[in-house]
Amino acid sequence: MPSHCSGQVFDLNYANLPPGEQEALQFVLEDMGWYGYLGFIRESATSGSYHIGAAPTARDFFSRVYQEAVDKKKPSD
Repeated sequence: MPSHCSGQVFDLNYANLPPGEQEALQFVLEDMGWYGYLGFIRESATSGSYHIGAAPTARDFFSRVYQEAVDKKKPSD
């Protein structure tokens, strides 16, 4: 749990996703992992969740994506 307090990792529960969406999620995670953007592990076979973290080299990228999303949600002046 202490790693979750850093803001750099999170858990993603996939237990209630339909099988096709679970497969798509795993594909995207593996693809992003292959390109070095993130790492992930399946918590356990019964938990139905992934533990996901941005790679140190990709943290700036994810921070920019997040900031862009926040900026788009701000009301226009």
